[in-house]
Amino acid sequence: MHGFKSLDHLHYQVGNFRTSVDGQRAKVRCYGIAYHYRAKIAAAVKSRIFVSASDIDLSAQSDRWRIGLLKFNLKFIGGNLELEKAT
Repeated sequence: MHGFKSLDHLHYQVGNFRTSVDGQRAKVRCYGIAYHYRAKIAAAVKSRIFVSASDIDLSAQSDRWRIGLLKFNLKFIGGNLELEKAT
C-alpha cells in the first residue's frame, strides 16, 4: 500500500513555534513528533515515531498567510521502520 493507507492510527503534534515577521514575509521554526501505528500486524513493534524540526516560509497575500516553503528536517526515527510492509 502507498502512503498512510495501511496505518490504523496517526498522531501529529507540533509546538515551540518561533516566528519572525518582516513586512509581508515570515519565517517559522517549530518542532514536531509523529506516531504511526498498525494494530493488527504480527510484528512485535507496531509503531514508528518521527521527531523533527520544520522550517516554514510564509508570505502575506490578501487577507491570509500562504506557505511558500515547508521543510521537514528529520532529527531521528525509531520503532518499526518497515511498518507499511509488516503483515
